[in-house]
Amino acid sequence: MCGIVGTMTLGAHFDLRRVEAARDVLAHRGPDGVGLWSDSPLGSAHIALGHRRLSVLDLTTRASQPLLLDSCGKVRPATLAQTGDAELALVFNGEIYNYIELRSDLQRTGATFVSSGDTEVLLRAYEHWGESCVERFNGMFAFALWDRKRKVLFCARDRFGEKPFHYVLDENAGVFAFASEVKALVAMGIVRPVLEQKATFRYFKFGELAGTDQTIWQGVRRLLPGHAMSVRLEGARITRTDHRYWDVDQDRTYECNDDDAHEQFADAFRESVRMRLRSDVPVGTSLSGGLDSSSVLCQVHALGAAAGQMAFTARMTDPRLDEGPYVDAVLTATGIPGVSILPTPQLLISELDTLCYHQEEPFPTTSIFASYLVQGLAKQYGVTVLLDGQGADEFLAGYTHYPAVLLSDFARKGQFGSWRRERHAVRQRLGADPVPPRVALRLFLGALRGSVDTLTVAPPLKDDVLNVDFKEAHSDERPRCVAVRRDALGTRMYADLTLGHLQELLRYADRNSMAHSREVRLPFLDHRLVELTLSLSRRQVFSAGESKRVLRHAMKSLVPQTVLQRRDKIGFVTPWAEWWSGACGDVLAARLKDAEMSLRDVVRPGAARAGSRDALSIISLAACKAQLESRATS
Repeated sequence: MCGIVGTMTLGAHFDLRRVEAARDVLAHRGPDGVGLWSDSPLGSAHIALGHRRLSVLDLTTRASQPLLLDSCGKVRPATLAQTGDAELALVFNGEIYNYIELRSDLQRTGATFVSSGDTEVLLRAYEHWGESCVERFNGMFAFALWDRKRKVLFCARDRFGEKPFHYVLDENAGVFAFASEVKALVAMGIVRPVLEQKATFRYFKFGELAGTDQTIWQGVRRLLPGHAMSVRLEGARITRTDHRYWDVDQDRTYECNDDDAHEQFADAFRESVRMRLRSDVPVGTSLSGGLDSSSVLCQVHALGAAAGQMAFTARMTDPRLDEGPYVDAVLTATGIPGVSILPTPQLLISELDTLCYHQEEPFPTTSIFASYLVQGLAKQYGVTVLLDGQGADEFLAGYTHYPAVLLSDFARKGQFGSWRRERHAVRQRLGADPVPPRVALRLFLGALRGSVDTLTVAPPLKDDVLNVDFKEAHSDERPRCVAVRRDALGTRMYADLTLGHLQELLRYADRNSMAHSREVRLPFLDHRLVELTLSLSRRQVFSAGESKRVLRHAMKSLVPQTVLQRRDKIGFVTPWAEWWSGACGDVLAARLKDAEMSLRDVVRPGAARAGSRDALSIISLAACKAQLESRATS
């Protein structure tokens, strides 16, 4: 896990000192080492790559970056401010979990290695397989690799977007720059922290941030998950092309009986956890008490890897929000020690600006703050890597909106027997009735009239807080929609998994962990596990009012029954609204008032309700902007 920066420039725009300064803004992402390399392959063209290292695999300097492959085929790390003499030059953030297997494959082709980590494997993989190497990687990654012979900077991001990659391209000026975080681009002087108006509107109207390549900052784009990009020197121009190298096949089906489904899921999950335990530094687990994180920790225990493990969690004083009893059940069952931290409004106020400095874009929930504290707790105990249960809800139908999607689909198709049975089970198990008879009938009649079968990626939110002129200027904006493929439930999970919802959560996780120089690994986001699960019969994922059925059955011998049979879903939820009525209410109200004034071109001062989602969005956006402005150069 690291921080990466780089530039490709033409003419007089090159300034290695600014690249170095941008690199060091990311010191929190990589406190264990620094590297810088540059080259001038075409006289007036300049390439620069910078790296901040968090040592996790192969702690020696042989695995330092930028990592170079010279004209003789030898691999070595760049020393500080080294220039030239490299056919390939790589900066890489993340982990390639199957690096051991890939190294063996490459050694059979004659490749030799001087280090024992995954960075050299990535470099040799590109040397041997070219740009298609990304299709072989099982991991989380963002990297840029300069190919001197082809005059191409090849960039790629992992399938789900666990690791960030931001960039700026000004073809007229002849400047391309990239970085793990926006603040590095600001510190480089490439951009200034000015709000992109359309993206800002869509955040408040649809809660949309991570689902497109445009960030909320003007001129700053993100490489989308599962995409690769080639930036080329073509005469006196810099050009860019990108392509999607991976996507979920929504039409794929795998017919098997329930026992086979449970066994294959269990095997795939076990293998994913096993791979994500590969580390040369201590590994722990973030444990909420929910089924997903409990499954991760119990699988670690079942693999015989519990020695030295620790679990980290957040507790709440409100018993309605506290998952402590479930956490304790898992810790007792595994014998793994756990420690906890208590989020308070006082802590939030003291850490808010730091939190926003790291997040860089607004957020609507303070559960992000609880996770931030958990990462800090891991740092206190010297645990560098944390496994986490993030990502399971999106392809195992874990959210509360999935029953409505399933029931609506039954109604549209006129499958009223299935609708009636599932509706009864949902009411009995969850105490909800999302698609009552009148709604079911309306959906069926609409389908008969030939209404287009689409799902809204993110439905509109109330926009009362927006400035009237700002709202009017963007009145033609509409929610993104996706056509239903095999069935509505599968399409909904696909949208949540790949079109922004999950990616926003992954941003929270990356920034929270890297703020404390920690690495988060997500076993549920092994693409093989996701592909298997989404190809199963939907009833093997959700039926009889029960979500995550295949996971529950696969884990029945490992996870305590009290957790396995949970019907509620909490996570690290904090009492944001209640904090406004306590001793810190006046401070929060003052923060909101100041934020509204600083964003008055976007929001109406006084319109946001205390303790609301909008209040936090406004406060966090204003703070993010102020923190980035503090990094702006002249």
